[in-house]
Amino acid sequence: MKLIKWALIITLFVTCCSTGYLSLRKTEVIAVHREGNYSFIIVKKFPLTTSGKIKWWKINAHSLKENYHIPEPDEDGIFTVIIYDYGNGYQELKPDADTFFPSDDLDYLICFEDMPVKANCIRKDSSIISIGRSRYGTMYYRVNGAGFHQKPGGPLIRDY
Repeated sequence: MKLIKWALIITLFVTCCSTGYLSLRKTEVIAVHREGNYSFIIVKKFPLTTSGKIKWWKINAHSLKENYHIPEPDEDGIFTVIIYDYGNGYQELKPDADTFFPSDDLDYLICFEDMPVKANCIRKDSSIISIGRSRYGTMYYRVNGAGFHQKPGGPLIRDY
């Protein structure tokens, strides 16, 4: 019985420490790319939870505008921002070596023409969150397979 009690205490302690560490780590913006009213942010150490990801955007949207001039809305106020995890870094545009069956498909990458190097692509599947705004000011979030929207001054509502 004492062994089970100590195992629970140690498990609880380790869980609390790791949760605390993950929640206190600071997100690092590696790069920002723009293409029209689309902006792409490459980050390390992004929040893990859906609410943490949306909260990070809301807290940092102003500083991203000041420091990187994003988002860049079109004349109707529409914009899209997609945040990607830096993961293994940028890679060259070439077929995926990690697939089981050989393929010439290059569609798994998104490449940024503003980088004058060969390794200027990020895996599309490393997308963390997509943020968009409609011409009427409604914000849209797509994160962890779920969609949310928020009208100006209104609550955040889960779509599906």
